[in-house]
Amino acid sequence: MTISRNPTFFSIVFLFVFPTTWGSSSSDLTGTNSIAVYAGTTAAPYYCIASAAITGTAAHTGTVVSVWDGNSSISFGTDTNSTGDVQNPFASASVLNPLVQIPAVTVTFNGSITAITPEYYGNYKSSGTGFSGGAPDISIADPDDGSDGATATATVSSGEITAISMDSTGSGYGSTAAGDSEPEVSFVAGPHFLRITDTESTYFGRVFLITDNTTQCVTISTSRLANGESTNISTYLPVGTTCEVVPAPTLGSTFGTDTTDLPTNWNAGLPDAVDWVYLWNVDAGGYRPYFFMNNSYEGSGWGRGWYNKTNPGLGLQNHTVLYPDEAFILAKRTTGTATFELDGIVESSTQKMYLPESGNQVLLKNPYGTDLLLGELIPSTAIGTGTGKFRPGTSSSDSNMDTVTFLAGGSTWQSFYYLTGTNSAVTSMRKLSARYTSATMGATDFYLGSGGVTNLESCDSSGSTVGITGNESNYTKVTLSTTLSPSGRSIPEAGFSVTFADLQGYLLYDGGTSEANASTGEEITDGSRGSIVYSDLIGTHDVVVSSGSYIVVEKQLDVTFKSDEGTPVWNVGDEGAGYSSAASFYTVGGNNGTSDANATGTVNISGSTVSISVSSAGAGYTSAPSVITTGGGWRFGTDTSAMGSEVLGASEGILLQRNSSGGVKAYFESANPFE
Repeated sequence: MTISRNPTFFSIVFLFVFPTTWGSSSSDLTGTNSIAVYAGTTAAPYYCIASAAITGTAAHTGTVVSVWDGNSSISFGTDTNSTGDVQNPFASASVLNPLVQIPAVTVTFNGSITAITPEYYGNYKSSGTGFSGGAPDISIADPDDGSDGATATATVSSGEITAISMDSTGSGYGSTAAGDSEPEVSFVAGPHFLRITDTESTYFGRVFLITDNTTQCVTISTSRLANGESTNISTYLPVGTTCEVVPAPTLGSTFGTDTTDLPTNWNAGLPDAVDWVYLWNVDAGGYRPYFFMNNSYEGSGWGRGWYNKTNPGLGLQNHTVLYPDEAFILAKRTTGTATFELDGIVESSTQKMYLPESGNQVLLKNPYGTDLLLGELIPSTAIGTGTGKFRPGTSSSDSNMDTVTFLAGGSTWQSFYYLTGTNSAVTSMRKLSARYTSATMGATDFYLGSGGVTNLESCDSSGSTVGITGNESNYTKVTLSTTLSPSGRSIPEAGFSVTFADLQGYLLYDGGTSEANASTGEEITDGSRGSIVYSDLIGTHDVVVSSGSYIVVEKQLDVTFKSDEGTPVWNVGDEGAGYSSAASFYTVGGNNGTSDANATGTVNISGSTVSISVSSAGAGYTSAPSVITTGGGWRFGTDTSAMGSEVLGASEGILLQRNSSGGVKAYFESANPFE
């Protein structure tokens, strides 16, 4: 879909609040996002919002065995190897201190790794944080050809890693002389997150920064909790919770620690004439620019790496943590296009988004790593006048409403608000189902309805029961009653997916000519009835045939239906709750989505009648699209058109500004594009 408009823009202002968003740790896809940052000038930089995902091998995966709320610490158990030696989760104490100084390394290799040489750019600072508890483990990536990997041990003196000795040199690593890529070597040290991986936990996927560790315990920061959340870590990590310790993305790990790691045309050197990365300053508030110093000044003690432009005297800031749902701003202030290859992740579980308190702002990334509509990002259920809601406004000039802003064209920001009174009190989402019949979408290609199930019969693929013995067929004829349906259409047509619930009956014996005892599986032959069970038809099925008051689904009948048992029902989509007027809908997928337009329309409910109106039929459909339903109140400036279909790119971010009075820190669930 193409939306034409003549927007007005406002200038970028770096007065944002730090985000504490969190979500799931599971994902369907991981990979690399290629982000191009185009040429700018110091007076007019080109801006790009981006984010980095948590990647890398977990330093430890385990279960919480003890919790100390008083000092925000948890402990893990120990393992015993084949020789009977006890193995602790971590090599030494305090290796996970986020401020610890970690050297760069140079790897010499020729098939095997013959040497790993540590180097502190700008020299090791004895006044800084070192390895006070002992040496960290060293992680060496395995060779690509599957050969044996190398292992190594670090030597620490007065907190400084002074040498690395090879325990095993491995093989299959290529050659330095041949110009092969240097084997990846890293220290299990520095900034790490504790991430909850327990799928039964309410806090599944939440991360906490580790501030210190012993060989069995970690201490975590609770500074990013929302208002009203418990400060007791046992709330989030009770004994028995599974979790993992994973490397935290940092300035250094995301963008590199040497000039050779930077992309072409990303300029390094003295701050005023180079490119910047903007990050949130936790202590002082507001975004602060960081720049990369090349090796020209190492003789003066300025090691190559990332520095805070506001206060370069803080020293190297390679360890600065980038939280997993935090967005940052790339500012190209020099000529040439720089292309970053950032690790990306596509989350498949529903993600939570963060609302800051009144008077603050937050820069957030796209939580799913795939293109997302504005109506999905902030669903109708997140909008309202409550203190934990995204507040709507009466017009673009309302000073007491919240706004969400997309970065457009690298230099301007495009701000949206939600119009008061346009379905601004929705409590559950309306959902519309779609089917594919042709290259364009009509009103009959959408359905929303529900009702009861009155009968189940075994049939053939056309719905005929003639000649069917028992339940030998793989098809079932389902007779429906209707309480809610589109005007003039009592039951869903072929091509829609219907969901059944609470279907019960007498269990059929194999072959379906008699009934069975559910406990023993034995056939009932004495004239009594079989066991009453829930049918395997419960769930979602495609409608194969639709006629009169029945539909046919491809599923073998497994019960003699008992219509008076429970409340047997069906539904296609969901009417939702809290709607005062027609909702807008947009389609995604089913066509190429670029040169092919996407279908749009509205859906309204009055009593038991659903009214579906298609305003744009779309084009190029070869399969059924997904349907995104919004309240219809998203607006841009003085434009009266609904803007719920505005697209947030996979790697892009948004600025969410909380102007409403009385708003508190809160979380809301974004609509999951994978459900």
